[in-house]
Amino acid sequence: MKKTMSHKIAVSILCLHIIAFLAWLELFKKHDWLLILGSDLFQTSAPLISALWLFNRYRKENGRNRNFWLLLCFSMLSYTIAMLIWMFYEIYLRVTPPFPGIQDLFWILTPIIGLLAFNELILKTNTSKVFQHIYDALIVISVTTSISWEFIIKPILEQSADHGILYKIVYAGYPISELALFFGLISIFNSRNIKLASKFFFLIIVGQFCFIVADTVYLFLVSQNMYSSSNPIAVLWNLGLLLIGISSYYSNENIVEIQMNINKHKTNYLREVRLWLPYLSVFILFLITIYDEKKINSLVVGSSISIFLIIFRQIFTRVHNEVLVGKLKELNIELDEQVQLRTKELVEKNEQLEESISNVEYLAYHDLLSGLSNRRYFEKQLSGALNEAKAKNEEMAILFLDLDRFKVINDTLNHSIGDILLQHVAKRLKACIDDKGIICRQGGDEFIILLPEGDRTKVILMVEKIVESLNNIFLIEGHELFITTSIGISFFPDHGEEVGVLIRRADVAMYSVKNEGKNNYKIFTPDMKDSFNRRLTIENGLRKATEQDEFLIYYQPKLELKTNKIVGMEALIRWNHPEMGMVPPDDFISIAEETGLINKIGAWVLQMACWQTKLWQEEGLKDLSVSVNVSAIQFMQKDLYQQVNEALTVTELDPKYLELEVTESIMQNVQHASFVLERLKQLGVKISLDDFGSGYSSLTQIRHLPFDTLKIDKTFIDDIVTSLKDQAIVKTIIELGKNLGLTVVAEGVEDVEQLEYLRENGCDRIQGYIIGRPLPKQEFESKIRQNIIYK
Repeated sequence: MKKTMSHKIAVSILCLHIIAFLAWLELFKKHDWLLILGSDLFQTSAPLISALWLFNRYRKENGRNRNFWLLLCFSMLSYTIAMLIWMFYEIYLRVTPPFPGIQDLFWILTPIIGLLAFNELILKTNTSKVFQHIYDALIVISVTTSISWEFIIKPILEQSADHGILYKIVYAGYPISELALFFGLISIFNSRNIKLASKFFFLIIVGQFCFIVADTVYLFLVSQNMYSSSNPIAVLWNLGLLLIGISSYYSNENIVEIQMNINKHKTNYLREVRLWLPYLSVFILFLITIYDEKKINSLVVGSSISIFLIIFRQIFTRVHNEVLVGKLKELNIELDEQVQLRTKELVEKNEQLEESISNVEYLAYHDLLSGLSNRRYFEKQLSGALNEAKAKNEEMAILFLDLDRFKVINDTLNHSIGDILLQHVAKRLKACIDDKGIICRQGGDEFIILLPEGDRTKVILMVEKIVESLNNIFLIEGHELFITTSIGISFFPDHGEEVGVLIRRADVAMYSVKNEGKNNYKIFTPDMKDSFNRRLTIENGLRKATEQDEFLIYYQPKLELKTNKIVGMEALIRWNHPEMGMVPPDDFISIAEETGLINKIGAWVLQMACWQTKLWQEEGLKDLSVSVNVSAIQFMQKDLYQQVNEALTVTELDPKYLELEVTESIMQNVQHASFVLERLKQLGVKISLDDFGSGYSSLTQIRHLPFDTLKIDKTFIDDIVTSLKDQAIVKTIIELGKNLGLTVVAEGVEDVEQLEYLRENGCDRIQGYIIGRPLPKQEFESKIRQNIIYK
């Protein structure tokens, strides 16, 4: 489309230029100076426009014909320079330009440079019949030169007999240089092995013909002292110049190429014309000679017949040879095609076989999602590496990685986002490991890495590099995802000499990291077995803890600083295991989330907390409210709204006395979080953002979500008395909450100095050991009824 538009614009420019030039000559024919000025400007602009078109084609040309376009551009620039010199005499000096003058040198150079350009095309053909082509061309050039000398150049020289040698050279130079270019074009046309873009060549021929006609008239007018730059013949020059320039829009990628294929079904009439042209031109010259001499006798007739027979015999011989050569080429082409077809079939069958084998091997040994090795291939490679390490008495490391909070992201967004995240994780792992090891996707969000280099210092550096890399933000489909990893490490031979043993012990070390806060790494130690066994016991126990009433709810009070009154409490789950005793929430909550049991446990806590709060209200503690933690996994369940609604309905608790505490991890998918929170708000409950400042929320997200409360994370409260940074953070959070119309609660307050700082800076409520530890319901009720309040 772009090329079509450019060619239409160029044609429009050509037409407008010629029409405008003719109109100018007609309008100002009685105003000599304006007539000359306009004529010179039009004659200068035409070659300049043509040069720009040709240079543009040269700039875009990537093929072998770049030099052709550049030389043709130089030809137009030579003409432009000649016109500028002419204008200097006529417009600036206001005198008739001398003849011959410097401008004539550049005018004569114009067709000579054009001839060099077309010579560049001939040289690029690299044809094996170049000598035959030159021979045919010389015949045509000899004939046309003889005729041109006799009827054009010779009369011109006779008319200029009274002038000097330079005058004659320049006078003859115009037709000779023009005819030389014209002959060159004919010689290219005459080559049977060269194919030209037809429209391009037609425009060049017409343009050059315009030049020859215009130059012939120009020389005649100059010889009669009748020429001026305003002569209408100048329009013909301009047309020729613009046609040569516009030819650049009508050429193919290769405007000249060697023809290698033979047309089997059609007669190549153009080839026949090219074949006859050299001999026909000789015959025409002979006839002109006879006509000019006016002598016809038996010798002349005999010579004519002999020459005609020789020419006919030569043509017949060449035609017969070309037919034989054509048939040979056809046979060669058919043979080549059959060989190529057979070769292609064999190659395709071989490639299909190899591809099938490759696909089977790839599927057998690779994970399709991540592109990493699978467990089967990894264990095969690990066995070989173990044997090599044993033979060389070297160490070797196994890393077992698990992504922290991946289940939250997978459930919060969707599994397709989770899959893309795993692919990004795989890329970062490959970037960290490079060629120093083998990475395997164990399944889900677990990866195993083999590091044959067992030097512990290097292994630890590699592990730290992995932890740091995965801590960076993942940008996936507009989501900013944050993820960490827990890594367990085992070494051969210290931690085992078998594949299964090494992987299990790295797995045990990884779970040890999980139990102690995640986002870290550990090397396996024997005492981790106990920790791993404890985890298995916890996981198995969780599945029946609800049915066997092993869970308890403890309550921790919240103090309103303005009134010094207990206004509510947070419901916290505890597990009284029949064998292990009281199991801390940090030991079993993460396991409950990983196993999916958190949804059932969370629903139980919610209903029990609402029931107990309603009971205390009926017993006289009317304004008491309760807050219940909602896990990120629980938040993503479709039945959360139903769970909350059912708990309020069954217990008949007024929704305004229930506050749901969520963490910043729900903001991985703000759109979903907003939808769920808005639905919960319709029930009349309050929403609290727990542990604010420790996660990944932004001010924009908070501003658009329906929160009622901000809870300042305990880590900012611990050093609030001594740390200026923590003081600044806490003060900023309090001011932020006030500006957003939210209640601000500080958790983890343990001493008087912390409390007073929070009171002075406008914190609404506090929660911590200074008010009271989490207590069972009986003890909590006793404390409340005894009116034990901080003063």
